[in-house]
Amino acid sequence: MTLDTLSLYKNAISRQWHCSSQTTHQSFQDFTITFRSRPAIMERIYALIFVSTCLLNVYQGARAIGINYGLLGDNLPPPANVISLLKQRNVPKIRIFEPNQDVLTALHNSGISVIIGTRNEDLQPLASDPSAAANWVQTNVVPHYTSVNIKCIAAGNEVYPDNLAQYIPGAMQNLDSALSASKISIPVSTAVSMVVLSNSNPPSQATYHNMFDAMVDAVYAALEKVGGSEIEIVVTETGWPSDGGRDASIENAQTYVNNLIKHVSLGQGTPRKPGKDIDTYIFAMFNEDLKHEGIERHWGLNYPNLTEVYHANL
Repeated sequence: MTLDTLSLYKNAISRQWHCSSQTTHQSFQDFTITFRSRPAIMERIYALIFVSTCLLNVYQGARAIGINYGLLGDNLPPPANVISLLKQRNVPKIRIFEPNQDVLTALHNSGISVIIGTRNEDLQPLASDPSAAANWVQTNVVPHYTSVNIKCIAAGNEVYPDNLAQYIPGAMQNLDSALSASKISIPVSTAVSMVVLSNSNPPSQATYHNMFDAMVDAVYAALEKVGGSEIEIVVTETGWPSDGGRDASIENAQTYVNNLIKHVSLGQGTPRKPGKDIDTYIFAMFNEDLKHEGIERHWGLNYPNLTEVYHANL
């Protein structure tokens, strides 16, 4: 997908974006990150960048780290236990990939905010039928809205430029209309691959010290080229696997995640946006055994029994 297509998306949707990062393994002086890429089976996407047009006050507490809470495991603990653990560890925000009712119910009055994703297979009906979007909102938002801080609805996840991509703008617009009809003010977004950038190097003239900043700035630069300089960026997936592939180890995962937390918590921003907080979510809460074999199963901060794979300085 070229910048022209990115411009089409930007013009079609007035609310939000998010964008997933795809590069090969990179090591840097004080910050190291591996991103999944399509060519190799064992390497997919290590980071997702979420870009939002919503007002800054929607993302208060940006320096506090959030966590992705996936459910692709047959041995995961009950959501109520997970939310309790997150509260104990002072994690203020999570992202879920589908509107699981047990998770949403467990979030009631927890003080933890959430980004709720739609399933990719739901994009076509959500785009084609406004009543499907209305039913989705009535089922997954209305029962929880007054008791849970829902920061955003994400229409799909990592949808590549294929047949499904054509349904993203319509799904976003119908969800937005359904929310408005229910008098609910929640931004709506989507997830696209970093391949929407025709060229991401260099994102600015600075000398970069880590890939994280360079990729965030690459998205800022691309958005500026299509008139989206006012759009905010939130990193909704970034992490390191602890096993299952090249350079995947507990030591590397702990080093990356804790350097990430330190880096983001300093609030220094990026070379292109100095001093600007980067709202960030770690991937992921658990090792999930129903994912593909290899690194896919080893992204968690925790084992399913709620013990730590390694300690993160949350």
